[in-house]
Amino acid sequence: MKEIEYTHIELGRGGEKRKGYSVIDGSIEVYVNDMKPFKMTILPRNMMDASLGRLFCMGLISSFKDVQEMEEKGTSVRFKITPKEKKLKRLTASWKVAPEVLSQSMKKLFESTDVWRLTGGVHSAGILDREGKLLYSADDIGKGNAIDAVIGMALREELDFSKCILASTGRQIGFMVEKAVRAGTPFVIARGAPLYSAIEVSLRYNVTLVCFVKGRSMNVYTHGGRII
Repeated sequence: MKEIEYTHIELGRGGEKRKGYSVIDGSIEVYVNDMKPFKMTILPRNMMDASLGRLFCMGLISSFKDVQEMEEKGTSVRFKITPKEKKLKRLTASWKVAPEVLSQSMKKLFESTDVWRLTGGVHSAGILDREGKLLYSADDIGKGNAIDAVIGMALREELDFSKCILASTGRQIGFMVEKAVRAGTPFVIARGAPLYSAIEVSLRYNVTLVCFVKGRSMNVYTHGGRII
């Protein structure tokens, strides 16, 4: 974050100088074996985790064991991998969660991010266990990047995603739910709204999709049998 000065205006009251913070964004290039590099617009502090998570969510690796080498240098990240695709498949998890756990999970995610509180300029994502304990969290420019980053963090420690909840602050889109599916996470919760593509993916792959999680209320869109 960078401290900034701006003018706050209220109609009928004029303006006043204030100080605040702005998110410092950046872009990186990701090199994988001999493939054409691709760019990511992210928070610089998430370079390694977000790019690792992106490789996994693209289906290029199936676990952290498929990464032979990785190096962060300047504004680039380089990987040497053993390509091993992990295809999308319907999830089979049958464990259940109380609505109170989901509500507390979203609250914990928001409490974990000073960047969002001070700037309002990022999206946040988190991975929590079945009891709602926050295991990993990340802020980033894009909703998908934040999810990539927490998945990258968890991959390093070989987390069992099938026993976790994926939480994020923004709208849910189909490709974002697919990230949870590839990891094997059966619960996706969000503060924002679901686009229909997210509902379709959740129905197809047996994901419980819960959106508009705020305070004591939430909307369950798919596979609500996991909510007790």
